[in-house]
Amino acid sequence: TNTFLNGAMVIDAVNVLIGQFRQGFTINGPITVGPGVNASTIHINWNDIYDVVTNAGTHVLDATFNYWDTDGPDTVGRVRIYPYLPIPAADIIGYMDDYGFGVMESITFARLLLEGRPVGWAEVAIELAALYGISPDEAMALIREYGLGTVKRALRMASDLEDFLVMLMGYAVGGGGGGSFLGGGAGGGTVMSSFCVGCTVPLQLELVHPITGEPITDAVVSYSVCRTLPDGTIEIVMLGVMTYDGDLGAFTFDLDTSDLEPGIYDIYLGTDDGRSRHFQIEVVAY
Repeated sequence: TNTFLNGAMVIDAVNVLIGQFRQGFTINGPITVGPGVNASTIHINWNDIYDVVTNAGTHVLDATFNYWDTDGPDTVGRVRIYPYLPIPAADIIGYMDDYGFGVMESITFARLLLEGRPVGWAEVAIELAALYGISPDEAMALIREYGLGTVKRALRMASDLEDFLVMLMGYAVGGGGGGSFLGGGAGGGTVMSSFCVGCTVPLQLELVHPITGEPITDAVVSYSVCRTLPDGTIEIVMLGVMTYDGDLGAFTFDLDTSDLEPGIYDIYLGTDDGRSRHFQIEVVAY
């Protein structure tokens, strides 16, 4: 919209177009559809309008997809204005070109930015709406609760809405173990468990769906065993993948301590929802 139309304009004919996509005008004067003119044949679109639009004719005048200055649409008579552009038409088109958005997505994006939302938040909100029908307000609430990085990661990993929610909320730990990740009654809650060198540490993690509570049997669950060296360096001494045990209903792995030196070890159980569970054990000499 880089062509200016100044002064009053009276439309006394039918089938008139004022502005089209990428061909709009900056209009600084009033526009009036004259009496008796069939306004339904007239279309005023994709312009930046800074004055009043009046329909004194018959039927409804189409004046959708225009920018009406910061004060909003100013019309008289039967004039259809929705949807209208919250920012100048050239800027909306720029969002379409730069981000690959559709018209309505660009309008929503612009409104979010006008509300003071960060660009990254607004982009994710548009993606959530396109993929899963999540409203901008709902998207903002999710980002505030879980963080932008977590929401973006869930979007990358999910195949549908339910999968997205699981990746966002994370698998729940079942079994009522109070944070215990050791099987066979070995403890592993808030109190550090001790194992002698050469003993087996029975790692166990029961996962359930965060919404339905159904068991998760196909997750990727890894374990890593770390220790802190005297100079503060973190050393990974073991890592691998746990397997699902249908009888126990949990992912398990028997960790052999034969090659471990006495000391305190950090154990992390990671899952493909991006979460990690941490606890410590002590390995003691015979």
